[in-house]
Amino acid sequence: MVADKGFIDRQFVKKVAAGLDSAVLVTECGNARAAVEICSSRKPRLAVLDCGIAGISAHEAAKKIRLRDSDIPIIMTGWDEKNFHKYETDPLFSPNIAEFLLKPIHHRKMRETLARYLKASSPGNAGGVSKEGYDMPYSRNSALSREVASALAQIDINFRDCVSLESVASNISMTASYFSKLFKQEVGENFIQYLTKRRLEYAKRMIAETDRSMLDIATEAGFREQNYFGKVFKKYTGLTPLEYKRGIRKKFTHSGKNYPI
Repeated sequence: MVADKGFIDRQFVKKVAAGLDSAVLVTECGNARAAVEICSSRKPRLAVLDCGIAGISAHEAAKKIRLRDSDIPIIMTGWDEKNFHKYETDPLFSPNIAEFLLKPIHHRKMRETLARYLKASSPGNAGGVSKEGYDMPYSRNSALSREVASALAQIDINFRDCVSLESVASNISMTASYFSKLFKQEVGENFIQYLTKRRLEYAKRMIAETDRSMLDIATEAGFREQNYFGKVFKKYTGLTPLEYKRGIRKKFTHSGKNYPI
């Protein structure tokens, strides 16, 4: 079931779903209340909700759906931080939502996500939903403290700007030293490592899905110097940004598919 007020966005999800190996029937609607009722009556294997759907908020719809049927995975979609108030980011870490996809969503990313959750929800699959391959370098965990969950939300929205450990700690009313220890304890890596990986994941996506210059990509991803971006990229991936781009192009050339730009 896909709920999005945009007809084109709904058609995009339906087209991607239609290309999956197994036949998938997609039910669509344009508002949140209809989404809740559809999930209640038809019990789909997967629900895709957009943050901009009309009626009650998408987060409230997700909560209602989960209360009625906790087995339906819910994927939330939405545009970038310009459309989100900074105090409305915590719901993205709600256990009601399995995953968040940032628009514009490349068809390959949507296909991979739909396939993963549909496979996990297939009869006889007791393995649950895998988070492998998710854009974020750290899988969201409902056991996180509210402070760290809020910090991760701030990073995910502001990573392209001059976000710092001190500024995030201040926003959640913690001292920088205590926040640093708590973040490392719960996330498993320090603040700078997480921020750097978040920026690199975004940069890798831009390299794969656009034809912009490496300088533009480095700047857009939050790196202030292209040389530093290149060094960090190679440290974490083992490849320079150009080598990574050539590898992506080669992969698509050999597969016979069009390179995404």
